[in-house]
Amino acid sequence: MLPFILLQSTDIGTGQELWKAIVITLFILSMINERITNFIKLNIESLLSRLLGSPQNYNKLFNDRTNFSVPEKDKDCEKKRERGILNFAIICGFFVATLCGADLLFLVQTGGLMSVPNLSKFLDIREIPGPFIRHGLGFLFTAFFISLGSKFWHDLLDVILYTSNLKRKLAEQDPVVFSSETADEVKEAAELNDRQLADMAHKQFIASLPGQVLPANVVYVGRGRKVIRGRLQTVVIFYLLDANRTTVPSLIRTELNSGRKVDVATYTVINVDAIPRIHFDPGLTIQNGRGSICCLLGHIDKPDSLYALTCSHVLTDGSMIDKGGDMSGSMTETIRVCRRVNGQWIYGLRDTEFDIALIEADTARLTHEYTFVPTLNRFPASTAFEKRRVMLHSQQSEPAEGFILAVNESVDMQYTDETPMLHNLLEIGNTTDDQSSQAISIGGDSGALLYDADTNEPIGMVVGGNARFTYAIPLSTILQRPDLADYQIFSPL
Repeated sequence: MLPFILLQSTDIGTGQELWKAIVITLFILSMINERITNFIKLNIESLLSRLLGSPQNYNKLFNDRTNFSVPEKDKDCEKKRERGILNFAIICGFFVATLCGADLLFLVQTGGLMSVPNLSKFLDIREIPGPFIRHGLGFLFTAFFISLGSKFWHDLLDVILYTSNLKRKLAEQDPVVFSSETADEVKEAAELNDRQLADMAHKQFIASLPGQVLPANVVYVGRGRKVIRGRLQTVVIFYLLDANRTTVPSLIRTELNSGRKVDVATYTVINVDAIPRIHFDPGLTIQNGRGSICCLLGHIDKPDSLYALTCSHVLTDGSMIDKGGDMSGSMTETIRVCRRVNGQWIYGLRDTEFDIALIEADTARLTHEYTFVPTLNRFPASTAFEKRRVMLHSQQSEPAEGFILAVNESVDMQYTDETPMLHNLLEIGNTTDDQSSQAISIGGDSGALLYDADTNEPIGMVVGGNARFTYAIPLSTILQRPDLADYQIFSPL
């Protein structure tokens, strides 16, 4: 009853979900039917020959149509062989459908399989002909459709899921931006991600300016997602030195690769004085660097060790040095994690999305020195971050409350040696009004933890900021990296 179990968790409240449930069920049943059919095809001759006494009696029983596995050279014989295989698959499919309670007519009406009591009535000979006639036709229809093969249903499921994802993506976009009239335009809209669209708009806007120079009152430009008029939209965000919004347009006319032109919305934030910079200052805990610990991680294969998570730039004097990830195969560096705890720097990565480091240390010593542990080891979806109330936990500054103001944001981040753009950041301020909010972090908070103020869900790791905003890397993206899949947030419970 595997399909029945799977369908219990499927929401079939809409027509699209109903058809998705039906196709998933038929896909699973077709795989089961294929395995059973192949097993019988490979073994039926030897089994029945033994039961009937000789291969001749077996051939006579099947009117000499006994070849199920080897293609025939003669076209007519091959057609007969294929017809026999199809008939055989339908027969097997009928028994599979019956045993699983997969009445296609019932499935189309309810999106689920027959209950055990209803199936028992069908199998009870005392109930013939009522339930047998009523459900037998449905089982026969199911047998015919699952005989089409798992590849057919797999491909159909791909089409349905693609359509579902396409509709969801288009629903998230501003309808003015994606008013597509052809299938190619719809496909282009679906395949163009938020960052690509905002980057194209930003570059084309700069190219249109005299001398390709931004207006004097634009401090920096971000690309992210913000709620505008009740919709979560991809926008180009202009951070202005003053309150003069007339220097930037409300929409940027953007030409896509196909030549089609769309409008990308802009958003302005006033009275911002500086580009964000890493929060690299003399810290109290990571004494070889200058920052804070985000949280402690455990490794599923190393119960005696814990790993302090922080920013890589904390350990490189604020520079953009990239260690390339796993450092365990090379000479590791000894790092003073807490006042009385030394550790080995075993992982470091600094690229366009990540600025992370792991320091391995003894479990008992590290838990004694660092006692703050998030109570929940799960992450909210990034689309649910907007306006969420969060708390900052740092070894350098006092706890502070803030709100997530933008998600998936790309901004310039000033390091000691360069100012690269970091992508997929969270923007946080101390109020929900981004026109008047202030940052909740200070120098030395690089690596500090952001967690949900109501549920204690770990959310992000601070990387930098300015006087107005704090910027953080989502913890979900860090721990969902394939090379960090064996790590999880440590909990003493």
